Amino acid sequence: MEKVNNRTTDIVCKNTKAYGVLIDVSNTDVYKDLNFRDPISVTNEVYSEIVTWYGELDENKSICEMETARLWNMLLMMRVRLMQIGQEKGTFTYLVNAKPSDGEMPLLLGYELQVVIEEDTDGKLISTIMFPDDRYVHFEVPPKDDFFDEE
Repeated sequence: MEKVNNRTTDIVCKNTKAYGVLIDVSNTDVYKDLNFRDPISVTNEVYSEIVTWYGELDENKSICEMETARLWNMLLMMRVRLMQIGQEKGTFTYLVNAKPSDGEMPLLLGYELQVVIEEDTDGKLISTIMFPDDRYVHFEVPPKDDFFDEE
């Protein structure tokens, strides 16, 4: 267990395949209720933007209830898309609507999410939910001479 976004959560791994910090949602009631078989991880960027709630709460709802509903929405839309395309491995995208996590904007925003389903080192399938540009992080390492300023 580790602190992410001021909450204690399960961290799957860090800096693997340029995904960054991954949060395991396979141990949630939402995951179990939607009958997923294979583990699902979510990048910290997606979790922060779509699941985590920073805004004000309604009188009758707790942060936990708000975030559970937001996770339900994200995973349900993934489940629907999987049923539409019948895909078991590879990459696909889907859309999910969510209110911005700060609660400032009263309208829903549409987010495009990408799911990569691949085999782990044991040959078992694992899904990772990310924004489409999370997977392909490119950067150039400067030449060794450029690391230090010469005086």
